[in-house]
Amino acid sequence: MFKWNIFILALGLALNVSNAEARPKAPDFGPPMRILIVRGEGPDCPSNCPEWISLEGAIVKETPALFRKALEQIGARKPQVLISSGGGVVVAAMEMGRLLRAKGLDVSVARTLVEPPAENTAPKKTSQSAVAVVEGGRPSISGAYCASACPLLLAAGKARHVALYARVGLHKMVIPEHDETQHVRYLQTRTLTLGDQVISKQTRVVGEQDVVTHIGRHSTSEKDYRKVAAYLDEMGLPSAKVVEFMHKASPDGMVWMSRQGLADTLLATDAQPPEAALGLAPKVVAPAPAREASTASDSRFPLTIGQLGALGVIALAMFAAMLISFRRGGWPGGADQRRDPPPLS
Repeated sequence: MFKWNIFILALGLALNVSNAEARPKAPDFGPPMRILIVRGEGPDCPSNCPEWISLEGAIVKETPALFRKALEQIGARKPQVLISSGGGVVVAAMEMGRLLRAKGLDVSVARTLVEPPAENTAPKKTSQSAVAVVEGGRPSISGAYCASACPLLLAAGKARHVALYARVGLHKMVIPEHDETQHVRYLQTRTLTLGDQVISKQTRVVGEQDVVTHIGRHSTSEKDYRKVAAYLDEMGLPSAKVVEFMHKASPDGMVWMSRQGLADTLLATDAQPPEAALGLAPKVVAPAPAREASTASDSRFPLTIGQLGALGVIALAMFAAMLISFRRGGWPGGADQRRDPPPLS
């Protein structure tokens, strides 16, 4: 006897996870990153004006593709990258960092001030899909900072300029609250059998729908930290020290790094302001913040232990002499000044 077996399968959840749309709700890193190719004003203009790539805003999943366009657009030139960002998607930051390192570019934590375009004009574009080219921009460290996922991009710079008033911050990684939309396809399979023998099998789509799953905010796993550590090792930075700083602040907080912290993690190679790094001002004559661990105590305390001990003995002797003089009345308020007051009438 012929027999039909009908089987309905919901197919798509497992196959479409990688294509799920994520809509982060928190934290708010600000508007998506603006990428510009900037030509500044300088003494060598117009034949040889200083040029840089300006990155400002949140790193989102579309940012690496736009950054790749900017790098393709500059061709063989090697302009510096000026970045000011509150962070964003960690994976996207590492993808941009690898592009930047492959190009061999320097990075400064700085903003770019652009004059408002004249009425009815817009930034120049070399093609319909090109990154905008802006003339007459000015670098500035006023309000410049690189935090959260941004230091991963900073780490990729061949040279990493962090001026004295620019800020670099780290904290623990977190997966923000978001919704994942996955497309589900329902399949119906009809099998015709004769006894134990399959005569025919037919499969057809009987329905499709989008399934939205809400994912709560949660901490990242150790596997994610290992990926970040491997990336930092690839960039030549001491990954253990950087990850240690990341763990010092909660996802809602921030540890703003001192000059010593920037030196220990190698996130800064020097403290040159962007104007000096771009050749618009003289170089700052100052030692790089990084120093060898074996000489750290020598640079902090230039005297030897024996010299410090001798100074301590001299200081104690001077203090004892002052105390004796005070007790003998050599100072105002000493023994001759501490008579009992007359009784009240």
